[in-house]
Amino acid sequence: MSERRKYKVKAFVGKRQLFRRIAKTVRETLNGTTSLVNNTNEPITLQYINNTLGLPEPRCEHLEINVSNNSSEINTSDVNTTCNEFPVPLNVITFNNTSTSQLSVELSLISKLRQWCVAYNSSHASVTSLLHILHSYHPELPLTAKALLKTPRRLHTKPLGRGEFYYMGIAKSVKCVLSSFQQIVHTQIEISFNIDGLPIFNSSSQQFWPILGLIKNIKSKPFAVAIFSGTSKPQPIELFLDDFVIELNLLLKEGLVHNGKKYDVVVHSFVCDAPARAFVKSIKTHSGYSSCEKCTDTGEYVEGRVVFRNFSAQKRTDSNFISQLDEDHHIGISPLVKLEIGMVTLFPLDYMHCCCLGVTRKLLCFWMKGNLATRLSNHQVQTISKCILSLKSHIPFEFNRKPRVLGEVQRWKATEFRTFLLYLGAFVLKKRINTAIYEHFLIFHVAISILASRKLISKFGCAYANELLLVFVKHAEKLYGKQFLVYNIHSLLHLADDVMKYGPLDTFSCFPFENFLGQIKRLIRSPTNTLQQACRRLYEIQQLRNIASIPEKMNCHYVEHDLGPLPEVFRTVTCMQFSKYNQGNFIICTYSYSSANSYVLTNERKLLQVENIIVIKNETFIVGKYFQAYDSLYKYPLDSNTLDIYVISHLSPSLHVCCATELVAKCLVFPIEEGVKVSFPIIHSYEEVDA
Repeated sequence: MSERRKYKVKAFVGKRQLFRRIAKTVRETLNGTTSLVNNTNEPITLQYINNTLGLPEPRCEHLEINVSNNSSEINTSDVNTTCNEFPVPLNVITFNNTSTSQLSVELSLISKLRQWCVAYNSSHASVTSLLHILHSYHPELPLTAKALLKTPRRLHTKPLGRGEFYYMGIAKSVKCVLSSFQQIVHTQIEISFNIDGLPIFNSSSQQFWPILGLIKNIKSKPFAVAIFSGTSKPQPIELFLDDFVIELNLLLKEGLVHNGKKYDVVVHSFVCDAPARAFVKSIKTHSGYSSCEKCTDTGEYVEGRVVFRNFSAQKRTDSNFISQLDEDHHIGISPLVKLEIGMVTLFPLDYMHCCCLGVTRKLLCFWMKGNLATRLSNHQVQTISKCILSLKSHIPFEFNRKPRVLGEVQRWKATEFRTFLLYLGAFVLKKRINTAIYEHFLIFHVAISILASRKLISKFGCAYANELLLVFVKHAEKLYGKQFLVYNIHSLLHLADDVMKYGPLDTFSCFPFENFLGQIKRLIRSPTNTLQQACRRLYEIQQLRNIASIPEKMNCHYVEHDLGPLPEVFRTVTCMQFSKYNQGNFIICTYSYSSANSYVLTNERKLLQVENIIVIKNETFIVGKYFQAYDSLYKYPLDSNTLDIYVISHLSPSLHVCCATELVAKCLVFPIEEGVKVSFPIIHSYEEVDA
């Protein structure tokens, strides 16, 4: 029997199919996997390709593609496309000549369409309609959205409890993340995992329970490992975590091989909120008597809730957890015990839920609806809300949400509570609430500010922050009563221990995972087959990650101008002036361009109002005016100046010049009165400069 032909010979082959076959042949030639490349140095012509592929004679007689056997490049100047019967759009063929290991032929139009579809979450129906319109002008494009986005045709889900479950895999997802980097210097991969519930619709009990991962020692985004979809929690938990535990156990022992390089896999942490931690660890929930995960304190029942009043209870250890010495703490055996990891030390407290959505929210609710002794009057609430609204125009780019009034506190997001705790609260509450309540809040504000900054941790130490939190919890009972000391308040006593192990609070918070959960929720387009929809969309996103990422442009300048001001020293040299400058993770602007983003702190601990940004021979200089008077916003529990929080005034009339490398942090500046302002360093800009 004759060998089966690769392609069926047809009387006529359409332009689109002909283009695909030629493109595939060229791709295989570059990868060295085709039989077209012979031992001679003769050029491979279209006639030779036709004979090999079994194509009919083309109507175009002037199309010739020369592929060198000893080169991975194609000389496009040798291609003649004067024939109207087969127009090959050369502008859509690009060649990746970078030093990456993967050399491929990339269709730029297709890549851009894929990125556009994923970025705007376009429906398949609209994309397919667009492709049919574009087909007349670009016959090389596929005709369906599934072909364009490489959507998987089948997903083998399995039933689990009152829903269904799909497991994507840890190794597969990690390799996809690693593929987006051109070079990885690490030999060890530290992965942090998150498990949490996600309601899909407001009018339905349908919910997702994803298992997410995040590589901590590589700057990357979270990825999905598995997703459960149902009307309740995934039960039994053994089946929910079975595939995850088996694969993770294998990776911990044998490592991960990617592109011929072996990586050791290490579990960095499991970052979850309190109910999810209790669920995966099979322990009492936060409303139970022995629910504290860090100590053996047994709560007591006060006014309808369990409170914790013991400040020196014995700490729990990993070995005590495995042996279940405290039987009241456990309700079963967690499947994660099979991983032989620290079931206490690897489950840090998440400050997003504990401090922002927990303690800060509870304080605001007590001030508005608590006991009369601590409740704010309606006039106080309105005054504080008015002050908060007046600060909207002074919020920099780094803050995704503008502040809202106290009447909307039930709808505030975690980032809004964080902004209030670290920045707004110390300013808007001063002289507007009782001094005892204000100073009690300042203790919490200072402690969290220290624990959130690597610079402040090295300056003050975790022990000092822990002492502040202990004072805060003790005074809370005196101010708000015993019923205030619930699980989240008690957890503050253990927060500093986790910071000593993992670093600043944001290195083990749920913020990146919560952002990714929101993205997953937006992938759902209809109430039917929600699990399949989410998984297919995630696979489409992964296809884009497989393309090596372009290195981020650091220290970029934008918005060139020639309006000055230009100091005398720069008038005799050739220089460029800009209104916007990106230094790492924060952006600064000139005061005339954006006043909210024009304040920076220099290494001399002086606040500079940026007036111009000048570049000379790739060196950036900041031109601005210094504030000459510095005072403290508060002096209890410490002087705010030690945290670089100042009340500033007397802006100098003359211009000063400093190098961009002298910048320490970007600042959040609020007006107090004419010529007087208060300045807070943005903690995350601190960390970026230090890094």
